Order: sequence, then C-alpha cells, then structure tokens
Amino acid sequence: MLRLNVPAEQEEILRQAARNLDLRRLEMKERTGLLELDRVLSIVALNLSGLTQEKNKNAQIENVCIYTNSAIRSFFRECVRWSVPS
Repeated sequence: MLRLNVPAEQEEILRQAARNLDLRRLEMKERTGLLELDRVLSIVALNLSGLTQEKNKNAQIENVCIYTNSAIRSFFRECVRWSVPS
C-alpha cells in the first residue's frame, strides 16, 4: 500500500486512478511474469498522478479564463448600452 497526501477534492480521482492502475498491473503481471513490475509501475503511477494533477489545474485555469472573458464582454456591452443615447 502506498499512502499519499492529497487535497480532499482530488482524493476520489486518485482512488479511481489507483483502482484502474491496479487492474492493469495485474493483467500485465500475468502476461509478462516480471518480478519487479510492481516497483516499476509504482514509479509510473506517481508520474501519471502528477500529470493528472497538472491537467486538472490547466482545466481550472481555462475555466477561469472563459468566465473572465465572458464577464469582460458583458461589462463592455453594458458600457456601450449606457453610452448610446436613447
């Protein structure tokens, strides 16, 4: 068992990734018969976890940018609406 300290909002994502990895590990171990496979795959899993976290951060940043662009467009529409004489 490997214990990791992760933010609570990422815990379930990491658990699901661990379950998927374990299934693949068992399949690969049966096919290849490698004795050190668990060790190698643990290192790979940690690297993939870091990549997944980076991907999630990028998605969050993208969502903030989309929201910000929408707010800016709304602001300018209101400015134009208020500046045009009725």
